[in-house]
Amino acid sequence: MELEEELRKHVPDEAKEFVRSVLSRLLACEREIDRTLEALDGCYVEPGPAGNPTRGDVDVLPTGKNFYSIDPRKVPTRRAWKVGKKLAENTIERYLEEHGRYPESVGIVLWASDVMRTGGEVLSQVMWLLGVRPEWDESGIVSGFEVVPLEELGRPRIDVVVRISGMFRDAFPNLVEFLDEVFEAVRELDEPEGRNFVRKHALDHRIFGDPPGAYGAGVNYAVHASAWDDRSDLADVYVRWGGYAYGSDVYGEEAFSEFRRALSTVRAVSVNQPSHEWDVLSCCCHFAFHGGMVAAAEHHSGERVECYHHDTTDPHRVITRPIEEELMRLVEQKLANDEWIEAMLKYGAKGVGEWLKRVENLFGWDATTGRVPSECYEKIEEVLERYAPRFSDENPYAVEYARERLLEAKKRGLWR
Repeated sequence: MELEEELRKHVPDEAKEFVRSVLSRLLACEREIDRTLEALDGCYVEPGPAGNPTRGDVDVLPTGKNFYSIDPRKVPTRRAWKVGKKLAENTIERYLEEHGRYPESVGIVLWASDVMRTGGEVLSQVMWLLGVRPEWDESGIVSGFEVVPLEELGRPRIDVVVRISGMFRDAFPNLVEFLDEVFEAVRELDEPEGRNFVRKHALDHRIFGDPPGAYGAGVNYAVHASAWDDRSDLADVYVRWGGYAYGSDVYGEEAFSEFRRALSTVRAVSVNQPSHEWDVLSCCCHFAFHGGMVAAAEHHSGERVECYHHDTTDPHRVITRPIEEELMRLVEQKLANDEWIEAMLKYGAKGVGEWLKRVENLFGWDATTGRVPSECYEKIEEVLERYAPRFSDENPYAVEYARERLLEAKKRGLWR
């Protein structure tokens, strides 16, 4: 009765059946443990699609299935295209507002997880920066692409340097080839270089990644080990790990000089976050791939490179912030938030480890970009003063390690 009353008050009549269906699917998610135990016993577990319910993928519910990912022929999806266009527009508008000119090139990381979670929002962002839109057939399969005329686009075509992850390379080779065809089509257009930055830069390759069989950006390992003297060392690691060209007619060929040249054109790096389940401090890969790109682009261009964080957790309301603002927000929400810390302490050593991991990743963002406000370190120091005894009780190495990172930030001039 309570459910029906809430439906009557808050849900339009035409949506009630849909809401009932979603709620029933959610309630059935309790079977996840049973299905996991059945799988461990070698029993059959029914297959089903993976995806993100907040992106409209209600058919993934209930959980507890032997899930598969998506049909790569349908990437980007129509839904992802709408969000990706907004990502591109926000990036351009923000840079134009701050610098009074268009960014000639934007650096973007393509992860397999983005394709699986969103259906290709970041891939769509790349296409719209270039001024190209996908074409779909009746079944939703991407059948090709259309180059949007400059008159309709109303701005220059922004060049893009793409760093693909090893998983993207392995899981979506069709998308690598598709994107390379898009780049080639835009490069061959008979347009003024001032309106087509892809033509202006005349690069042979724009898609780079790890060598075949390898994964990662390497920068996180250098930062964790304090194995760098200045940011140029991290820039070199980024190029050495990711300087292998990919495309329709090339697969993982060494192209360090071309990668350096491509990075020298980058004026902004874009980071997309489509879910509240993680943030840019949750994993070292975020600062390694995106922060590393900022470090490499600034080193090889000699100019400041902006880094924009896009919050697409609500696909109808994309929020774009500079990375320094996002990092400050995360410190206030989690690392220096007593309520969040107390929640972590309930998990003992693991919970303290989660706090420490984010401190280290915050330092990683500063090592690569230099964009962490000093106030962040001050807040962390205050947390250590209050929580050191309790942290040490649960995880005796955490306090010492966190203080080592604060000391390193001071010695390197990051904490001013």
